[in-house]
Amino acid sequence: MKRGYKSILFIAVLLLILLVPAAGSLAEEPKDGIVQFGGDITIGEDEVVRGDVVSFNGDVKVLGHVEGDVVSFLGDVTLLGNSVVTGDVVVFKGEVLKEGNATISGRTVASENLEDFKIMDKYPRDNVSYIPTNPTNTFFSSIMQLLGLLGLVALGASIFPKHLNTMSVELTKDLFRTLLIGLAAWIIYPFTMLVLVITLIGIPVAILMGILVPVIFLLGALVSSVALGSARLRPLLSNTFSWAKEPNLLIEGLLGIFVLWLVSKAPIVGWLVIPVIAIFGLGVILTTKFGTNRPWFAKKEKQAIETNSVQLTSDEYVKKDNEIDTSDSIEEEIEIKSGEEENLENK
Repeated sequence: MKRGYKSILFIAVLLLILLVPAAGSLAEEPKDGIVQFGGDITIGEDEVVRGDVVSFNGDVKVLGHVEGDVVSFLGDVTLLGNSVVTGDVVVFKGEVLKEGNATISGRTVASENLEDFKIMDKYPRDNVSYIPTNPTNTFFSSIMQLLGLLGLVALGASIFPKHLNTMSVELTKDLFRTLLIGLAAWIIYPFTMLVLVITLIGIPVAILMGILVPVIFLLGALVSSVALGSARLRPLLSNTFSWAKEPNLLIEGLLGIFVLWLVSKAPIVGWLVIPVIAIFGLGVILTTKFGTNRPWFAKKEKQAIETNSVQLTSDEYVKKDNEIDTSDSIEEEIEIKSGEEENLENK
């Protein structure tokens, strides 16, 4: 019962890790841009678009903030209320309409001829203003992500410590081999899914492989954090802190995941953390069979066991036959002796 409760907690934290970044991005990240073919586009009053808004054969209505150009082909552009466009407003075969306190920081071009579009050449925009990303939301999302990762390490170390330790030891022992196996596996992975989908029969397996992708990422993070903590961080801190002198899977994992989280936030090398973790995760899964070190296919082992059992059975039969022969000979000797004794008595 206790183990089942831990498993539920582990799955909950796993879902938290997967959902928090998405929820954080929805809360803090505006749209990057909109391109639409056919149909109208409406930018809401509280909506912020960090990029260009382009419409083909449709009208554009702006009530919010667009940090870029607004372009409409065969349609009108209407700015209402306190809307702001920090770039140009360009309309081909249409009109530009402004109402209220709408602001256009760039230039306005409404043309019937494409030659007039030369006005869109690059020029300095001294009056362009941008709305910065809210740092509070970014910080909150990062802290929630860190807490979720720390909780994931804690649950992983408590639920399957042996498997986690086996995988981290394998990663530390043969880092380059695990890297090559994981890289080759990720190259083959999408082609395998494609082949399974084409065959139709393998579609369920392909879906399962797709579901396993985030699990591989998170497992790679767990294994990499423990390997980093046990091989580098804990020995480095053992001379300073008493709690770092003895090997401890939980402490090593927490130290490792914290350092990986910090590196992932670095501006230049941070993007490398996720792909490297994914490669290590898949590589260590294939080399250790999820930390069990059991063969993927136990057919040969099963045949060997059956052969041994048959051999053992035959040996037992031989042994029993020998025992029966021995008992028969003993009985014959006893009968002979008893017959001799009867003859002596008669005499």
